Amino acid sequence: MGKDKYENEDLIKHGFEEDVWFHVDKLSSAHVYLRMKKGQTWDNLPEALINDLAQLTKANSIEGNKKDNVKKVLVPARENAIINRLNKTKNEEYPDLQMQKVNHLKKKRAEERSVEKSKNEKFNRDYEEQKRLEDLITYKNVLLENEMKSNKECPIDEEDFM
Repeated sequence: MGKDKYENEDLIKHGFEEDVWFHVDKLSSAHVYLRMKKGQTWDNLPEALINDLAQLTKANSIEGNKKDNVKKVLVPARENAIINRLNKTKNEEYPDLQMQKVNHLKKKRAEERSVEKSKNEKFNRDYEEQKRLEDLITYKNVLLENEMKSNKECPIDEEDFM
């Protein structure tokens, strides 16, 4: 959660694609960010979580906290029980947002390279298998000169034949 507009700007600048952010529309407020897990989408977030985040956002807006309803953050009224519960579990951290984003992007690129590498390896295996089957069908390796033997080099003596 950003404390002021400067911290909000850092959170926006170094945010991940998976982040969902909440703020009070047209009023000064702290931005509250939810970093979703991999594969999670914002439209299937639990309603209770959305309500908690909306309450937290509204409570951290000087003007929004005084209003009954605010636009975008659909919270009908402040629920002190929710705010008190969230404040009890409050944990302030000051992470290096830029480094987190750099590490996240590195990890994402490594995953993409890994997927691409496995695709290339599969393609190469399939290609080699196709070549091998093609060689079997065309009898390409049947008459190789280096595998042939001449009867001139045969050590059998003709006189012993009869």
